[in-house]
Amino acid sequence: MPRRGRDLDQLVAILEKSLSGQGVEVKSPGFLTDKDTVTVRVSLWKPVREAWLTNLNEETPVALPVEGGAVRVTLGPKKIATVLITL
Repeated sequence: MPRRGRDLDQLVAILEKSLSGQGVEVKSPGFLTDKDTVTVRVSLWKPVREAWLTNLNEETPVALPVEGGAVRVTLGPKKIATVLITL
């Protein structure tokens, strides 16, 4: 069952310029337990145009669907999610 409420407010730990300088990175910590997964909606001060799930070095990107200027990401247990976003 996904977590709700106050836990979701603390998912984003880092928002920084991407290594390429052409977008931003959103990093989310893996505070979840072994059994939890949660889907979060990432929206920023401008609409999201494109988004990719990557590793910490922005390698092996996997395109994520963008809807309504935001992107949804499913976070697995004890993982750090890095999402590369272009605005």
